[in-house]
Amino acid sequence: HSLYQRTAHRNEISIYTDGSKRENGAGFSVVTRDHIMSRRLPDAASFFTAEFHVVKLALVLFLRYLKSSFIIYWD
Repeated sequence: HSLYQRTAHRNEISIYTDGSKRENGAGFSVVTRDHIMSRRLPDAASFFTAEFHVVKLALVLFLRYLKSSFIIYWD
């Protein structure tokens, strides 16, 4: 994070996401201040499938923290 992000978004819940595909499989991770979740997907899954699942999980977390402000970071 930049200094601006740390100070301007001090009260928001940060949700970090990453989906990836490699020769030996695919998976995704979501990290918040309270949770670290990683899942492996079937070897045939694509990068786009991994990204879909990571966004879906981030939205589930959004519903859990509905009364809070949040920021989702993904690449």
